[in-house]
Amino acid sequence: ASLPIACFAFAVRRRLTAVLRARGFDIRELWASPAHFGVPNQRTRYFLLARQLSSFCEASSRLRPLLLDSAALDALTDDARLPLPHGEPDASVQAGCAPLSAYLLDAQRDAATLGALRVPAHVLERYAPALDLVTRHSRRSCCFTKNYTRYLKGTGSVILEGAGFEEPLPSAKTAQTLEKLQPRFFGIR
Repeated sequence: ASLPIACFAFAVRRRLTAVLRARGFDIRELWASPAHFGVPNQRTRYFLLARQLSSFCEASSRLRPLLLDSAALDALTDDARLPLPHGEPDASVQAGCAPLSAYLLDAQRDAATLGALRVPAHVLERYAPALDLVTRHSRRSCCFTKNYTRYLKGTGSVILEGAGFEEPLPSAKTAQTLEKLQPRFFGIR
């Protein structure tokens, strides 16, 4: 799967950065995911930051590995593509994220709302092995696409409300094992 920026001609990036620099902007380019900023979600994307009137300060040690070398990118040909990021955030980055519970409705107080988000049994029967599973204590989740809840392969994580804090995620993802753990979709808070 390619990332959205790979769809754009590299010449567009070259033209944009040239215009920004000509107008006095200092630029930084990077691959980053919400997890790099403490949010427990994996969705690595390309960012171009521009600042006018003053240069960026020295990048922090946490940000430095995410930066792309703009000079090296400028040297590439117009039919080139941006180098892809080096995988998803590692375990140390994820450990620095807040648990998902910090972003979720209270399970007891909002039980009726959350109950409406339960994954139906017929969906579990068909798609259980393809689900990305997380718990309230997880410090990661997969990005959500516009087809979340309609298509289950690669569209976002499903939370297991019945999983305990220290309980490992089931190794056998079957409808029977998951049903006991009360799988549900994420909803709007």
